[in-house]
Amino acid sequence: MEKLLLDLLLFSGFFTVISPSYEEDEEPFPGDFLTPYKENGLQRSKRSQTKGCEPVLQGNSSYEKYISPSKSFFTKNLNFIRTNSFLYELNDFGRRKFVYGHISVADNPLRTFSVLEPDRPGGCKGSIRSTVAATSKQRNCLAAINAGYFRTSNGQCLGNVVSNERLVQDSGGVQNANFGIRKDGTIVVGYLSQETVLDKNNPFVQLVSGVVWLLRNRNVYVDESKTAECRNTQETGSMDLFANVVSARTAIGHDSRGRIVLVQVDGKTHRRG
Repeated sequence: MEKLLLDLLLFSGFFTVISPSYEEDEEPFPGDFLTPYKENGLQRSKRSQTKGCEPVLQGNSSYEKYISPSKSFFTKNLNFIRTNSFLYELNDFGRRKFVYGHISVADNPLRTFSVLEPDRPGGCKGSIRSTVAATSKQRNCLAAINAGYFRTSNGQCLGNVVSNERLVQDSGGVQNANFGIRKDGTIVVGYLSQETVLDKNNPFVQLVSGVVWLLRNRNVYVDESKTAECRNTQETGSMDLFANVVSARTAIGHDSRGRIVLVQVDGKTHRRG
C-alpha cells in the first residue's frame, strides 16, 4: 500500500501567493507563470526595504509551540488526510463576489508532512524553479501547496529550509514567519533566532519560512507582522500592498488537535481572491 504523505512544497508562496494580474483571455508571461506581477510603478525606498531585516542570532525570539499528539487523532495506525472544497459568497460594496478554494487537514504531522525543495533535493542550491505538480512527485504527495519564497531574479531560495531532517539553509536570523516541526513532534510557528533554527538537542525535521504570521494565539496578527518582518523576502511592493491586495493565497497552520491545516484560495491579483 502506498504510504500516505502530505508534503508542503518549497516554492513561491508560503503564507501568501501573489498571482499575475491580467485579463481573462490574456497570457501575460507565455510559458512562465513563475514571474511576479507588475508592481504598477510602486517603488520601495531603501529604508523600507531593510526595515525588520536585522538578524537575530541568539536567544529566544517570538514564537509559539504546540505539542502535537504522537499518534493520529482519528486513526491510531494510519496516516490520514481530508480535503474539502469551499465556495464563499461575500458582498463587496453591493456586488456579489465568490471565493473558491480548498482546505486540507492531515493527522499525525510528524509522519505525514514534509517540506520539499523545488523539483528535487538540491533544488535550492541549484536555484531551480519548478511547479508544484512536478515537485510533489518526489514523495507521491496526496496534497501539496506552494511554500517558501525565492528570489525571482535568480531562483535562489529564501529563508529557513529544513527538508526531511536535512538542513538545506538557514536565514542567518532574518525575521520572517516560520512553520516547522521538531524531532519530538512539536509544532513551532513564529519568529526564530538562528540559534533556535540550528538547535541540535531537539532539531527541526521540517521547517520553512514565509511572510506574515496570520494568527497568533487565535487572534489576527497581520498588522504586527507587517511591522516586525523583513520585507525584502517579498518582491511585490510595500508590505501593506502585499498583505492587503486581493489575490490568490495559501496558508498553513495547525488546529487544537495538532493536525496540519492547509488553506488554498483561488484568485487573480487585484480582481478576485
